[in-house]
Amino acid sequence: MTGSIGRPLPGYKVVLLDERGLEADDGEMNLRLGTARPLGLMAGYDGGPARTASALGDGTCPTVDVARRDEDGLLFSVGWGNDVFKSSNYMVPPFELESFLATHP
Repeated sequence: MTGSIGRPLPGYKVVLLDERGLEADDGEMNLRLGTARPLGLMAGYDGGPARTASALGDGTCPTVDVARRDEDGLLFSVGWGNDVFKSSNYMVPPFELESFLATHP
């Protein structure tokens, strides 16, 4: 479908987590880690096992990408969780700015 980033590659379980950390159809993309890590995922964080456990301790690897999943299982990028524009002391998410620009003549 136009605009979709597609479906996860085989071996990758992508879950979208809302602000409470619950699975949802809209939220931050995370890789669900099982007994075997996906082949393309790093072995750990610099700083050793303690840092890796701190970042991945809940069994997911956060990406900071925000997406939504449609009824067919296709993923659509919404933006980045930590990506904002600052204008006159206001924090503006890129999605709002892009949506406005898309409608501007």
